[in-house]
Amino acid sequence: MVTVNVASAKFRLWKLHGLLLLGSIELSASSQPTCQNTASGMHYIADDQGQLCRRGQLDSYSGCCKSAELETCAACDQSQCCNEYESCVSCCLQPQNGATAAMSIAPRGAGKPETGYFTAPFDYCSAKCRTNAKSTVHENAYKSRYHHCFGSEASPAEAGQVAATPGQIEGSKTHDPFVDM
Repeated sequence: MVTVNVASAKFRLWKLHGLLLLGSIELSASSQPTCQNTASGMHYIADDQGQLCRRGQLDSYSGCCKSAELETCAACDQSQCCNEYESCVSCCLQPQNGATAAMSIAPRGAGKPETGYFTAPFDYCSAKCRTNAKSTVHENAYKSRYHHCFGSEASPAEAGQVAATPGQIEGSKTHDPFVDM
């Protein structure tokens, strides 16, 4: 039996009656890191390293941003609310925002410890940045264009934002976080 390593894969070959037979393939751990990412953004992606990139800059094999702004908060305000989900996740992952500490004390279901606790900062930030009842008015409009919040008590209403009228979403124009840098 001969074992050959080729680009992070192991091939086992056996020689039987002069023929080479491929036995099994074992994939070894790749030296390239892999990332979880938000995957849902139309224009931007945030990976679990806190990087924010344009969708075209995502490495499709690793799931990581190839060329990105690390942990950018350009689309967020001082109340820890952002106008893009991906920017919110990226900003939440900044070390000074305490996602690592908060994830172990914040239950997955708000105020419901029986739902368990977060095990990774990315999962915590992904959940915190989703919109919720605190970010809407009349159940069909956002209170502010900054409606993705990650702070423990942050919500657009607490930030003193002007409420939108029913059926109208304030700030419908998408903000490009790379323009203001």
